[in-house]
Amino acid sequence: MLEQLQPVIEEEQLSPRATQLKNENKKVWNPWWNEYLTKCAEFMRAARKGDYNSVARLINVDFAADMAVNVNYQEPKTGYSALHYAVINKDTELANLLVKNYADVKA
Repeated sequence: MLEQLQPVIEEEQLSPRATQLKNENKKVWNPWWNEYLTKCAEFMRAARKGDYNSVARLINVDFAADMAVNVNYQEPKTGYSALHYAVINKDTELANLLVKNYADVKA
């Protein structure tokens, strides 16, 4: 059954203008996405170590610059969020910071 499914628009079916826009979009979003993932990795390392100041700094980055990390970011391999690490490490101060910044307590 899966063999019968095809993408709605295949690469060859894109118009030249759509292909151009797709390539331009990659140039804009790829650097942003890479920087965002780097910030998320830094955020998770800080949470694992219980580094309150680093976690607070990464949460409070200028939202207008669109580089504040998502407090609910989950590591792809473990599925853990920063709140998981705060609870595992019994770090109530870090857990409170995350919850005050809308960390999902049900994740």
